[in-house]
Amino acid sequence: MWLLLLVTLNYGDAKIPYPHVQDVQLLGIQATKEKCQARVREIKKKAVKQGTPIPKNKELGCLSLNGEEA
Repeated sequence: MWLLLLVTLNYGDAKIPYPHVQDVQLLGIQATKEKCQARVREIKKKAVKQGTPIPKNKELGCLSLNGEEA
C-alpha cells in the first residue's frame, strides 16, 4: 500500500528561519508504487492543462506503508 501525499514547504518566516514542512495532506491510497506514481503524473498533467500548475513550495509524492523504497 502506498500513500499519495501533498507536502507544503515553508522556506522560512519570522519564527522559523529555515525550510520546513508546513502541511501534509493525504490525497489517496494506492495498491502499488506504479499506480501511485501514475496518479502523481495524472494530477500534475491535469493541473498544467487547467492552467493551474502546482506551486514550487508544494510537492506530490508516494510513501510506502510497508517500508519499501520509492
